[in-house]
Amino acid sequence: MSTQRRILVATDFSPASEAAAREAARLARALGSGIVVVHAVEDRVHPLVDEKTRRQVQATHRGLAEEAAARWCAEILDGCAVETCIAEGDPAEVIQDCADRWQADLVVIATHGHGAIGRLLLGSTADRVVRHATRPVLVVPSGEDAAR
Repeated sequence: MSTQRRILVATDFSPASEAAAREAARLARALGSGIVVVHAVEDRVHPLVDEKTRRQVQATHRGLAEEAAARWCAEILDGCAVETCIAEGDPAEVIQDCADRWQADLVVIATHGHGAIGRLLLGSTADRVVRHATRPVLVVPSGEDAAR
């Protein structure tokens, strides 16, 4: 069992996720923790698309996510010990799985300002992560949420 403290930051590489990553970095520096950046590659290809095209789209998404994660490590998370976990699947499930696999001490995730109606109708990844959390979760509000 690892004794290294880890803060997992979930991201879709949006501005709201960037704010969460900055908060995770601030905490990691203060606590001497490592950071695990997690991104889910969702299957959003229409079901009638052939398997070869589906795999190509997924590979492209993964490649773009790896590039974005590398950029974040250099720019936003500079000075922190960072590892990445890019996995295919539902974002809330990927976040939970990675948090357990990496033995995260804290999960940091952003909200995206959808408001109560949006969460009621659509649900949100942050809401699902909090509802099913097996580890502590810090929810960082987006600018829109903070203004409410």
